[in-house]
Amino acid sequence: GAFVVWERWNADPMAPYYGTPEVVVQRAGPDGTARWNPNGVMVTRRSSIVDIETDGTGNLYVLFNTVQPPTVSIQKFDNTGQPRWGTNGMVLSTYIPNPFMGTILRGPSGSVYATWPDTLTGATTDSAVVRVQRISSDGQRLWGNNGLAAGPATYALIVFQRMCSDSAGGLIVTWEKGGKRFADSNFNIIAQRIDSSGALLWGSTGKPVCTAPGAQYEP
Repeated sequence: GAFVVWERWNADPMAPYYGTPEVVVQRAGPDGTARWNPNGVMVTRRSSIVDIETDGTGNLYVLFNTVQPPTVSIQKFDNTGQPRWGTNGMVLSTYIPNPFMGTILRGPSGSVYATWPDTLTGATTDSAVVRVQRISSDGQRLWGNNGLAAGPATYALIVFQRMCSDSAGGLIVTWEKGGKRFADSNFNIIAQRIDSSGALLWGSTGKPVCTAPGAQYEP
């Protein structure tokens, strides 16, 4: 079988021209029949999909952004389609998220890792940082309320994170670091290795993967 997730747009009096999106998920059996609600199970309203992951035992994790208020959130569904972490999932961050950017990865002992870019807005400057969080199977944030920073906050765009296992219970996360605007031409690729306890193994700033002249995109 398979899990399928999509966005469904519905009429909304607060957005009469376009409506608002909601994230919906469905489980399909090996023969393609829907195993949950025929129209899918709603994750939450006024939200956008970021990524999904399974834990290998039939449970599904959905990472998503909400618009009002702006959050990065995650929800766990069991194999019957029941949400396990409240009606609207667990909020991982209330910083201003870059929509559609972030990912989740299966971790050890039934946990999952999540990463996303946080845009931190101050009075005179804007900065960004890559956040990583480990969530236990029972919904505990294992790396603090807001996760840990994979590198220092920087006056730059931080986009297109990717994660993979390091085959030792931890992870390797990569991201694209550039100038203040997408029009800036100098984008570099940075990577960080983090063990299962949350220790940064490649220093506080991570390791540069490619700093060649010009733009390096989407690691």
